[in-house]
Amino acid sequence: MKRTLTIIFGSVLFFYGASQIPNAGFENWVNGNPVNWSTSNFTSPTVVQVNNAHTGSSAMKMQWQMNGMIGANVNCPAFDSSGITKFAYAGRPTAITGWYISSFGSGDLLKVTCFFFKNGNPIGFVSKDIYGSTANYTQFSLPITYSTSGNSDSATINMMLFYSGTQDYNSFVLVDDLAFSTSSTGTKELVADDRSSIRLLANPSSEYLRVEFEHAGGPVKLVVTDLTGKITKTLIEEERSAGKYRHEENVTGLAEGIYVVTMESAQGIESRKLCVMRN
Repeated sequence: MKRTLTIIFGSVLFFYGASQIPNAGFENWVNGNPVNWSTSNFTSPTVVQVNNAHTGSSAMKMQWQMNGMIGANVNCPAFDSSGITKFAYAGRPTAITGWYISSFGSGDLLKVTCFFFKNGNPIGFVSKDIYGSTANYTQFSLPITYSTSGNSDSATINMMLFYSGTQDYNSFVLVDDLAFSTSSTGTKELVADDRSSIRLLANPSSEYLRVEFEHAGGPVKLVVTDLTGKITKTLIEEERSAGKYRHEENVTGLAEGIYVVTMESAQGIESRKLCVMRN
């Protein structure tokens, strides 16, 4: 049975430091949604509670619905009237971990995105894709990249059942027992000579987004999404020959906040976080 340790010193309640992630084991549900999480259950049950758990009595299942027209999406903490919120987390974890069972087809995947903040400013992130099917619970560990020193004071998590080809209408993933790892290995510091195939220049951006990327040839799609996975801008969607490219886009139409720039090609999917800030 899952346990949450609550420690009280005087009048201070240290809740998040113990549980790390609210309702991380998806034990608590209200009105068909996991407590502390927003879901894509607007018109169809794309996120449901199941009793096939890694530990405890339940886990979360994300699935396609309505012939693949609706994907599954979850956010922690739950959205409120002010928009994106954060949950309190004081620390500098090296990775986000969890356990999953999956049945993916046609390039479907689970995209996990997590941001860490200090005084309202982003200081760390991870945005990784989990591919392949596994019939038994398998652990994932996704290393976190930091752009500054120091500990965070809050965080957000987004998970999305995503596709890189044609949606498989039978795809699903079970997720359970999320946690932040604080082991001494696995963290990555963001450096100027990062050799990934996609780089964001002048990030945070206030007016223009500049993207540099390497492409092996063929179809390429470059998009900007918000933390719910909704596409806010399509930068490129076309055939291109192999080479190095730079794309510039005006982002004054985007509200301040955190976004994800994702490049899709035959070589796979790669994402980078984008922070839009105004002076």
